[in-house]
Amino acid sequence: MENKNIYIELGSNNGETTVPVLQNPQYDQVFGFEPNPAHDKILNDLTDTYKHFTYINKAVWIHNGTVTLILGRKRNQQDCHRSSSMFDKKFLGRESIEVKCIDFSEWLNDFKEGYNIELQMDIEGAEYGVLDKMLKGDTIKLINKLTIEFHHKKMFDQKYREIHRKLFKRLKKTCKESKIELFAQHYE
Repeated sequence: MENKNIYIELGSNNGETTVPVLQNPQYDQVFGFEPNPAHDKILNDLTDTYKHFTYINKAVWIHNGTVTLILGRKRNQQDCHRSSSMFDKKFLGRESIEVKCIDFSEWLNDFKEGYNIELQMDIEGAEYGVLDKMLKGDTIKLINKLTIEFHHKKMFDQKYREIHRKLFKRLKKTCKESKIELFAQHYE
């Protein structure tokens, strides 16, 4: 039996990057995680249009429960909050809400065998906790291709630069040993 091709997008935002993936016939199933309720309508509409898309309205984190999500600024009254973060210093003092979160490593563990998994991660600072747990629990090894945006220079505390350096070193080593394709972008 042929492996199923799974695409997982952590930080689907308004679906802008999700649609091209959904239109790509190589993926049997696409999962999109987005905690910001301002994007619910768009992402729910995509589940109606694309039957192989599952939208999960939760923050990806290291436990199940709730977390505080800091909302980005609206450009105008009609605009929804364009981005959000649990950690990004540019959002300090802005409106925040409590959202449900999911232990991503635990969720990913359901995909043990028979899957080719491509993971795209743009979760505005939460990548450090999530990746650390994935590395410690070996769920990172369930991934075949990982594309990640690191946001260490936007964090509240300068200690994240050192955390970034150490975690990225562990990640590169594990990906090389486990033959995981790694594509990393480091954002200011």
